[in-house]
Order: sequence, then structure tokens, then C-alpha cells
Amino acid sequence: MPLVHLHTFLFVSLLAAVWAIGSRRVRAALPTLAWALVPAAWSVFQVTDGFRAASLVGWKPGWTMGAQNPVVFLLLNFGLFLPLALAALVVGARERRREELLVLGPALALFAALFLVRSRPGSGTTRR
Repeated sequence: MPLVHLHTFLFVSLLAAVWAIGSRRVRAALPTLAWALVPAAWSVFQVTDGFRAASLVGWKPGWTMGAQNPVVFLLLNFGLFLPLALAALVVGARERRREELLVLGPALALFAALFLVRSRPGSGTTRR
């Protein structure tokens, strides 16, 4: 997957790690990690020109919104999805539903992080 879409690979890898830790099945996830680690490292090496390419990730708060009002931007682009997802997360936390928390928690955390971190070289910047 790193050759096709590096950011998807990073997301799937982080999600798998959170699920393994959250479900207390780290030992069961280790064989998958072992099988994926070497080819993934080689693919990332190729994609980044031997780790010499420009940074693929960088701190850039608000890079997706530009000068728009954040509340208006979120409502126009996501509608009621975010309030409903947050409500489901709160209900899952109150009722201690591990499965819901393991799905909603990482998804919403990554969603929020992507408003602060650009995920491709040069995104959100102007070229000279």
C-alpha cells in the first residue's frame, strides 16, 4: 500500500496499532506486523527517494480551511456527521462500550489532527 498511497498506509497502520492495544491483542497482531514491516519499509524507502524526499507531514494549522470560519466550514462540508459522531463517542464512553470507542476515538482524533497537520508536501503553501 505505501507505493499506492502512503497516507492511507500510515492511517491503516496507526488504526491497527490502536485496535491491537485497545483490544489487548498485541501479541496476536505481531505476526501481521512482522509480515508487513519489511515490505512496507522498502516501499517507503522507494517512495521517499531513499528518505531524502521533502517532508510528507508538516505542522500547518487550518491548512484545509484557509480564511473561512471554522464552524461554517465544518457545517458546510460535514453537516450533522460531526455532532452525531461526537454524541456517539460520548454515549460509548458513558456506557463503556469498547468497540464503539475503538472505532470512533481514533477516527475522530485523526480527523481533528488532519486540520492541524498537512499530509502532503507543499500543501497549503504557495509556489514561487
